[in-house]
Amino acid sequence: MNLVELIAQAEPLLQTGQQEPVAALYRAWLADHPAEPQSHFALYNLGVVLLNLNDPLGARQVFEEAIRLQPDFFPPYINLGNVLERLEGPAAASGCWRALTERLPGVTGENIGYKTSALKQIARVLGMDQAEEALRLSLEIDPHQHEAIEHWINWRQVQCIWPVIAPFERCDRTHLMKGFAPLSLGVYTDDPLFQLANAAMFHRSEIGQPRPVYHDAHAALRVMPPRRPRVGYLSSDLRVHAIGYLMAEIFALHDRDQVEIFVYAMGIQADDPLKRRIQGAVEHWRDLYGFNDAQAAEQIVADGIEILIDVNGYTHSARTKMLAMRPAPVIVNWLGYPGTMGSPYHNYIISDDFIIPEELEFCYSEKVARLPCYQPNDRQRVVDGHRPSRAEAGLPEGVMVYGCFNGVKKITAVTWELWMRVLERVPASVLWLLFENEPARERLLALAEKRGISRERILFAPRKPNHEHMARYPLVDLMLDSTPYGAHTTASDALWMGVPILTMAGISFPARVCGSLVRAAGLPELVCATPDAFVARAVELGTNRPLLDSFRARLVAGRESCALFDTPRLVKQLEGLFFDMRAAFLEERLPRPDLTNLEIYQEIGIELDANGVWFGSVERMAAAYLDKLTARDRLALIPEDERLWSPETRARFSGDVSLTNPGWSGELPPTGELLPPPVVAPAPLSAVVPAPPPEPSWFDLALALDASDDLDGMIALVNREAGDPGGWLLVVAQALAVGRVRVAYVIGMLLANAGHAHVVLSVALGLGGVVFHNPEELERGSRDLVSLLLAMPVEQQRYLVAQVIDPVLAAVSGLGGEPAGRLLAILGEARARVMMG
Repeated sequence: MNLVELIAQAEPLLQTGQQEPVAALYRAWLADHPAEPQSHFALYNLGVVLLNLNDPLGARQVFEEAIRLQPDFFPPYINLGNVLERLEGPAAASGCWRALTERLPGVTGENIGYKTSALKQIARVLGMDQAEEALRLSLEIDPHQHEAIEHWINWRQVQCIWPVIAPFERCDRTHLMKGFAPLSLGVYTDDPLFQLANAAMFHRSEIGQPRPVYHDAHAALRVMPPRRPRVGYLSSDLRVHAIGYLMAEIFALHDRDQVEIFVYAMGIQADDPLKRRIQGAVEHWRDLYGFNDAQAAEQIVADGIEILIDVNGYTHSARTKMLAMRPAPVIVNWLGYPGTMGSPYHNYIISDDFIIPEELEFCYSEKVARLPCYQPNDRQRVVDGHRPSRAEAGLPEGVMVYGCFNGVKKITAVTWELWMRVLERVPASVLWLLFENEPARERLLALAEKRGISRERILFAPRKPNHEHMARYPLVDLMLDSTPYGAHTTASDALWMGVPILTMAGISFPARVCGSLVRAAGLPELVCATPDAFVARAVELGTNRPLLDSFRARLVAGRESCALFDTPRLVKQLEGLFFDMRAAFLEERLPRPDLTNLEIYQEIGIELDANGVWFGSVERMAAAYLDKLTARDRLALIPEDERLWSPETRARFSGDVSLTNPGWSGELPPTGELLPPPVVAPAPLSAVVPAPPPEPSWFDLALALDASDDLDGMIALVNREAGDPGGWLLVVAQALAVGRVRVAYVIGMLLANAGHAHVVLSVALGLGGVVFHNPEELERGSRDLVSLLLAMPVEQQRYLVAQVIDPVLAAVSGLGGEPAGRLLAILGEARARVMMG
């Protein structure tokens, strides 16, 4: 029996799960063929089977033998590294994978795959700084690894490396910005429209449209006899986890006469007291551990669930691909992920009137359903009986202790700047943070020293079990929130323990949760609207002990009656939402997500970004987007949507809001001064001074030089001023829109000569053929453009037709002459082929 016959004989056994007979078959064949030149293939396959049989020592032996026999056979290196990680730890594993990266020969698709896979494995097991470097190297080899970009960004955020987005070879800023995981983007920017668009694009690329779907099962639910609504909670975190601590009490409070509750547990198979408590309070508990997506969906359909609460969203262990199968007719986004899903099947998002006020609803794909307070809380949470002293916690006596127990990933450059301003103005104070990793700790300490804040004033609390962690909260005088992603569970923990928290409310979901909780706890004065107000209030409370003590007293006095901790009321209101949602389903009026134009909104969000945007108001955000939408619509008509690009919203947000200083640079200003908050209200009439006429833009100057036939001057000007090429394809189209073909050609050629987009080069060559009557350039450029166009996916084809082909056709159609006619014929034929599919 040769190797091919061996594999053919083993395959049916593997398909039926018979691993041990397959291992015996490979061992017997290897014993009978000691000199077989292709034994390394059989050894590799045997190693994989032994791993499936949980025999890492045996697998290690055969993988090492396969490498000894054929050092240039690369698959065993990946699996051997996994075995070594299990047996000896990360250092041994990374050594094996590094050996593979150093041994790989010339560039082939297969070798590139092995190398990027090895680098990602190295990133997974090594320290943070080494992980970031390994991921960057992997992306330099193959930049089209969406998951690698996500992890690279995450590692930079977790280490407090600012600016977070730092372009490198083969990964420009736009490419990296499109790689944000939705949760990481919430940490990065306070732009809810960008967050919506990013979530929708993430869903399109990562989730897609699985099969099957269950529309027939949904129709059957409409004709069921009357019964209690069947509601399912889907979560991986109903255990010792922030979500478990928040939700623990609600299951026992559900009225079993009114609703029938199911819980679908997945993710980590924990067995802890909190999980057991929740499990004991639930009417129906279903374990989905080990279920694939189709099996999990079938279970939910079999249970006849009408309303499925997604308590994961875009977080770890989510089953979003299963949700895409629509196992329940109503799917609701609540609590686990702070933001919109941007999916076509999440019908509702549960919030409150502060987190998502009416004027911000257009930033969400789901219909907003509201509770008195968005966040549930467990009034039976366990707090350690021993309350540590400041000395035990390593805190100095007699000073103002500011604190923040948010994850270090939430500490941004803006947050750090605000905190440093507070410490500068309250010298007898310290800042107490939660320790997570040494690189972040050292970086933050170094940044503090640069501002003249001694290291001794930045303290770090070690991680402790939750009951012990809760007991040390009262050692903090005032909690300072982070921005734009603020405290959520940590905020309600602090408020439960009688510690006030000061927050600055932005306009995105994660930037408003803390404000909601503080208001629901009865302290609306601690919700600030601007950076300066945040700093001023933090300094005031740090230097006015009676005022601070009054806030602490109000928290303690109102704890039993405030909306934040009125969990029975929240559950009753939640059940009311369930009845409304089921009625909408039965009456066939469920909300349908509108995902129109979100790719355009994502592009605009990237254009507006300056290392994290803080708009300060919905009016400023809308004005910024409308300005960009209007410019694009002048080039190619944009379909109307239910957000900003409709007659109603365009009239409401007129765009007359000043956009001076629309964002935050992401850098720490050397003077220590925060950029001033935007002024939205008009200035008093007495203060109005006629503004000097604006200086002409370089583009206007280029048009003027073109009109005077100063071609050399125009080339020099454009070459000097063009700058970042990321959006210059649109500038080429802008020149075409006003009929200035030669300006478009000059810009396009300069960018193309600098090595930028092939599309720009092709446009420029085609236009050059028209401008200078050069038939060779015209033919080569226009034919190259058509070839590029027809090789793209359909969505990109139509986008380029709108952004490039149509403006070229409009501009050239009025020129006349044989070259223009030739270009019109070629591009017109391409346009027709695209639009006809």
